[in-house]
Amino acid sequence: MKRVVVIGRSTVREAVKGLVTRGVLEVRRGDGTYVISTSYMENDVLGFGNVEDRYRLALDLFDVRLMIEPEIVTWACRKATEEQIRKLKQICEEVEHLYKQGIDHIYKDIEFHSYLARLSDNIVDKLSGGFLAIGHASAMSAETVENLSKAMEFKTNRLTVILEDSKAGIYTLKQDYPEFMEKFDSRIVIPVFTNDELVSFAKTYAKEKGYKVDDIAVLAVYSLIGDNQYEDDPVCVGQVREMMDSAIAKASRLGRRPGKKVAKRHLDVTGRIMLYEKDFNL
Repeated sequence: MKRVVVIGRSTVREAVKGLVTRGVLEVRRGDGTYVISTSYMENDVLGFGNVEDRYRLALDLFDVRLMIEPEIVTWACRKATEEQIRKLKQICEEVEHLYKQGIDHIYKDIEFHSYLARLSDNIVDKLSGGFLAIGHASAMSAETVENLSKAMEFKTNRLTVILEDSKAGIYTLKQDYPEFMEKFDSRIVIPVFTNDELVSFAKTYAKEKGYKVDDIAVLAVYSLIGDNQYEDDPVCVGQVREMMDSAIAKASRLGRRPGKKVAKRHLDVTGRIMLYEKDFNL
């Protein structure tokens, strides 16, 4: 990743750590880092959609606000300057005006509470930072794009917003929402492996496990990869590893495994155990 994006290792490590805490990535010791969920991040960053009792959720959120907001106000009163207090009062009056006119005031209300948090000069203000990853971004509705675009115009304390999609999907977003896409100043292109490269990896992986894929079985690997290859969801190295693990497990059940006496006809000249076409009938 650091070679593709041309950034430092520590930056990548911190980015991964942030995505892990938000349930997007999962680090499996000795195996790798996997994307486990991104779909809910589009509109439900905190995962409230998983709470079945909506009434109880609303009451709990009000309780949380009652615990936090008085303390924020207290610190704001201690640290805010006269000019900052005037600005806060002005924003409050704008919220009240919009409310009385029956105009949507949610974004102005967010601005009020965000500014109040900043005046507290406390860690609360830092809660707006972090990472927001949106999978299949081109599937966002026009309303979602508009709301996200407006939200990004507030001070977010270096909030990192990541749009994930295919090249075609990102191109569609640029065509449909050019002003929104101008807010993104970096692009990461993750290379898609060709079938030949994935088969080469499969052979290398088998070799590390003490196996060799015979010539007919290589064709089976090509077919298996091809059957699972989609333009918007290409096969990755992790999937090939799972395919190979399944084939090796099948061979092991049939008695062809390291540490067990294997007939010479099932070994190559270097002593590696052969994987056959039938092992890939998964």
